[in-house]
Amino acid sequence: MYISAARLERQSTALTFFDVAPELVVEVLAKDDMLAKLVDKIREYFAAGVKLVWVVDPRARRVHVYRSLVDRRELTEADTLSGDDVLPGFTATAARLFEE
Repeated sequence: MYISAARLERQSTALTFFDVAPELVVEVLAKDDMLAKLVDKIREYFAAGVKLVWVVDPRARRVHVYRSLVDRRELTEADTLSGDDVLPGFTATAARLFEE
């Protein structure tokens, strides 16, 4: 996950857990995970205020980029992953995520 300094400043100092949502969440699918089962979790992320979700599927070597439940892109190894407005200036080929 990524939380900007501006958003982190809203964190309550009295709490021992985060009460602010990150701007970016990255989920990596394990062997037994299925993308369809993550939909509820992704829905919760957006309800909490997350702006961007990357779901990395190592088996299929794909990255699913969510800006919302209806705004989703699927990237292959040849595509470029971008931080968009959440991580301005960040870019990497999706293939780099699958390097050993």
